[in-house]
Amino acid sequence: MTGPVGDRLPALFTLVVPTYNRPHELTALMNYLARLRVRFPILVLDSGSEESRRTTRNLVGHLGLSATVLEYDSSAKPFDKFRYGSFRVTTPYAAICADDDLILVDGLVACLEALEADPQAAVAHGYYFAFTDRTRGEGLMDLEHIVYDSRSIESPDPIARVRDLFRDYQALTYGIYRTHVLRDVLNATSPFRHVLTQELLSGALSVVHGKMLRVPVFSNGRAINASHPYTRWHPFLWLMEDPESLAKEYAWFRQVLVSALTDRPDYARDAADTGRLLDLIATFYLYRHTPPETFDLILDRAFGDQPMDRLWQDLAMQLPMINSAENVEPLFLPPQPAPPPPVPARTTGERIGRKLGRLIDKVMRLQAAAPPPAQTAEALPLPPMPAPDPATAPEVPPQDLPGGTRTYRIFPALQHHPASARFAVTPEVLAALTGALDAYRPWDDAVEALAPEPQPAAGDGSAHGPG
Repeated sequence: MTGPVGDRLPALFTLVVPTYNRPHELTALMNYLARLRVRFPILVLDSGSEESRRTTRNLVGHLGLSATVLEYDSSAKPFDKFRYGSFRVTTPYAAICADDDLILVDGLVACLEALEADPQAAVAHGYYFAFTDRTRGEGLMDLEHIVYDSRSIESPDPIARVRDLFRDYQALTYGIYRTHVLRDVLNATSPFRHVLTQELLSGALSVVHGKMLRVPVFSNGRAINASHPYTRWHPFLWLMEDPESLAKEYAWFRQVLVSALTDRPDYARDAADTGRLLDLIATFYLYRHTPPETFDLILDRAFGDQPMDRLWQDLAMQLPMINSAENVEPLFLPPQPAPPPPVPARTTGERIGRKLGRLIDKVMRLQAAAPPPAQTAEALPLPPMPAPDPATAPEVPPQDLPGGTRTYRIFPALQHHPASARFAVTPEVLAALTGALDAYRPWDDAVEALAPEPQPAAGDGSAHGPG
């Protein structure tokens, strides 16, 4: 290393930004990077409409970034664009950032330092925070919780690293990669057509290549927005809809992964043993996404010949799925109210007792309304209030933290997350985070100023990739 990583970023790292018909989100990200005056190369992979592409060209031409626009046919799949873009990277490290997400430069530098220090590492990333920007009309940004917080995966055994990935699965798609690893995994996933398979296989192949490092910094922000709907994005939804297709896809997935493992010179197991271990890993991954609480619900619906697509939207189906796949406090459906017990006929004695009770209540109310007698003795102190029960305590409201350009609403789950022992979100960490986010202002005048030009500007540096 000839100097600090931060000074060498233009020669070390390229940011790849895929986009599709989201000019406001892309403008927010690119303006943010321009305000931070980043000098590393940026590849914008645009497969949107012609109007959206003109906006992208105009945007890149105005901001003074070291950015190139690569254009693709609107039918291009996300992982296909990722692969095309990876082959245009000329630096040793690269990362993908969705157009509505964020990458933090200090976190990026820390991850690059970790990769430079460990030649056995294939990919590194920090902790990802979830945010909702409410700048327009409200001047707020919500920092809601930690999205990705799993441990580093550092076993010397490649299949043990695959096991560790799927034990607590979190996607590696937006990590900082060695470029040659990113190309290799994207090449291997390109024949697959389902985004779920491509994501899972790219993550598994990444840890076959080497370690995954979780660096104790914030490196990425993930926007809480509606995503493009993909088919068969959840493994159990796929199993309900087309089990034969899932079985065929898994057989192919397994074959690619077995070959990648057994081709390594440092790998000792044979193909049969490797396949058996992968089957067990996949079984437990699928089981985690199919909690027992859903079994009877699903089978009752299937045996009753009812549409399975409607079942997937049912809250009784979704809550167990969320509880099994996320590090959250369990959510429960409210219990069904029990039917009221039958009211027996009153006897004569009961009727007289009720009338007597009402009379006594009336006398007591009249006594309570009379003025109290003079106090002659010292009043006794009130007993102490019992400590609140955590199970019934009210939810802690988010904390408002003023920033340079907006107010940040910090939710408790951001600071008190499951991995806080490994990464403590201290006031100093929060101050650094909000200081960086002050540069992210999506709904400013730049959106109107960068409206599409009637014709593409000549010599704007854009290029067309395979469509």
